[in-house]
Amino acid sequence: MRAPGGKCLGLFGVAIAAVGLTACINFAPAVPSQASSVEAARSLDAAFADVTGDGSEDVIVGVALPGADALVRMARCGSGCLERREQVVLGGDLGGIDTADFDGDGVEDVVAVTSLDARVYFGGAAAAGRPEGLVADDFEVVGVPELEAWSRVVAGDFDDDGDADVGLSSRQLYDFVAGDGEGAFAPLVNVVLLPARASIGGMVAGDVDGDGDPEVVLTESGLGVSNVLGSVVAFRDGTSVLGSYTEQGLLLTGLAAGDINGDRLDDVAVVRFLPDPINLRDVRLLRSTGSGFTGFGEGGALTLLPSRAVAMELRDIDLDGKVDFLASDGGRLSWWHGSGSGGFGARVDRAAGPAPNSLAFGTVGSPGPDLVVANTTAPFAQVSYLTNASQL
Repeated sequence: MRAPGGKCLGLFGVAIAAVGLTACINFAPAVPSQASSVEAARSLDAAFADVTGDGSEDVIVGVALPGADALVRMARCGSGCLERREQVVLGGDLGGIDTADFDGDGVEDVVAVTSLDARVYFGGAAAAGRPEGLVADDFEVVGVPELEAWSRVVAGDFDDDGDADVGLSSRQLYDFVAGDGEGAFAPLVNVVLLPARASIGGMVAGDVDGDGDPEVVLTESGLGVSNVLGSVVAFRDGTSVLGSYTEQGLLLTGLAAGDINGDRLDDVAVVRFLPDPINLRDVRLLRSTGSGFTGFGEGGALTLLPSRAVAMELRDIDLDGKVDFLASDGGRLSWWHGSGSGGFGARVDRAAGPAPNSLAFGTVGSPGPDLVVANTTAPFAQVSYLTNASQL
């Protein structure tokens, strides 16, 4: 066993034990970079994407700026540093971003939701009259909110037709927009309209039925007749309910999806909470059955990790074929090595700059995917790059 900051850590019993598990996840110290030259700018969101078509992933940062928010493309410059390339000013306040190839040209695009609309900025290689990357006037509006502005977005082939689609959510709405694979979009379909006493707290894409295409998964929470309750709901084809899970007495918010137990069905981690003065917050792990959710414990019993997560990911960080769990509590990063059977090892903590949030993994890396976090309270829209230093 090595110290918590080192490469490997032997098994300890936490909320879920896994006999014989050895965690070898590690990241190099965080390297900060500035996504803006404006001191008042703050980073809001981040994603890896190859928006230039050169085969390498850049980092796309959503930045809050005085007057108008923006997307900033940053390229890696060695040893974890990032340098700014271009900035695209948005028309309103940014809610979130995601990436996919919406026009079928093999280059990733970026979908952003703002207080005014949802739009896709198309990536591209340098060509006559067009610079590489993202261009301010090369975009398509996906939809315009009618009742309230969207704050979350997910992208994926949700309707199983081979083309990237868009899921959009706000406090009380979930809307679906189908893409045609050529950069255009069908009319918006409203799928969920919650009453005033309820709200959507999280949205993620995950293949919870194992058919090879993702579903849109939401948390819905609110006041019932005599109690608070929270639900996790999965939508097949973006619009029809595949399965759900409801818990009485607790509210549910942020989500992450990944195949925790190796059965080719994406499971979910969901944050359970009660507001002050009780101030409860932990992470509930739910196993997908293909048509709903249950716990990983015996007989579907409650299974959880004692993390006060504000952002989290389920992902194979060290490429051992087993999904791990990584979370930020708003002050530091923590990770738990997965056993591949629903169990996790002891928590390991790592500093990642002030207020780490919006955890973004690259799709490539050696020995595993690298990580970027948005440091949401730091000046100059700081992001921090953590190079994967895991050992198998």
